Amino acid sequence: MDSVCIATPSFPPILGGGEVHAYQIAKAFSSMGIRVEVHTLGKSRTVDQLSVVGHRFAWRCDSLPVYLNGLAMSRRSFIWNLYTLTKSGYVFTPHNSVEALSQRGYRWLGVSIANKACKIIAVNEWEKMKIESLGVTREKIVVIPNGLPDMAIKKPVTKEVGDYLLYIARVSPGKNQLSIIKVMDKVDLKLYMIGPIANQNYFNEIVREIKSRRLEDKVKYLGVVSDEEKYELIDKSFAAILFSNTEEAEGIAVKEAMARGKPVIVSANGALPFLVKNGDNGIVIHNEEELPNAIEELKNSTLRERIAENNIKHPAIMTWDEVAHRVYSVLMKCYSNS
Repeated sequence: MDSVCIATPSFPPILGGGEVHAYQIAKAFSSMGIRVEVHTLGKSRTVDQLSVVGHRFAWRCDSLPVYLNGLAMSRRSFIWNLYTLTKSGYVFTPHNSVEALSQRGYRWLGVSIANKACKIIAVNEWEKMKIESLGVTREKIVVIPNGLPDMAIKKPVTKEVGDYLLYIARVSPGKNQLSIIKVMDKVDLKLYMIGPIANQNYFNEIVREIKSRRLEDKVKYLGVVSDEEKYELIDKSFAAILFSNTEEAEGIAVKEAMARGKPVIVSANGALPFLVKNGDNGIVIHNEEELPNAIEELKNSTLRERIAENNIKHPAIMTWDEVAHRVYSVLMKCYSNS
């Protein structure tokens, strides 16, 4: 197989989880000597030497092996999904889109598209479970995690136990930074937050909460940082934290901290408790009041060493090149039989 079509409803410069996946797989395939055509909604363009073929309504790449990356979510682009329903035999990574369509009343469409695939790639065991629960054929599903930037895995680790928790997430109600801020006066650590402001009103609420609790010296928003700065902040932290109150489909920032051998504290939502096993590679908390106890547990040096070792060796920690080779293997098996 020397060529492949990646059909994805959106593609960079849009930067969500699905778009990053499509871009990274396309780049990795290209570096493997595979001719890649990316088909997406919008205008045709070139992105980092990748050929991106734009379409107004639906993808067209009938002569190539197809890697279908997610489903269209907006009503305006719904023809994309209806056209996809006429196809079969593709390899499909849903990125939680089958469940998202089901929640909008289109379960039949998402499940039909999934069942017409040769293979479905779930990015973790949680997504696999959710897809199965919707009635998708279990035997079609394989688990291949999303990759991480090379720097997250290969950059030398600075082993420190710092005096702050690091919250890596966009600032929005779903990421739930505010709940953790409300208990920071009960712990003996600082809280640093990094990530873009996705909801200005929520950020303003955070600022008011910090001031009302007089936590200006203890809780700080550091803004958007470079990857180099992010990994240095992870390395020098006490632990990374993500206390989302919505179902996290992946938790890439958590995986980045794990790749650095850092303990992680997460909520029991979505894929997070599948990724983090309590006491094995981090701590799972069910409400913010459990944070002080989690911190006390992580002060045990023996536990921290075990967590560091388990996180670095965790099977979900892969480079994008490793992920691309696994996806390619699935495509080969499907299309060699067609």
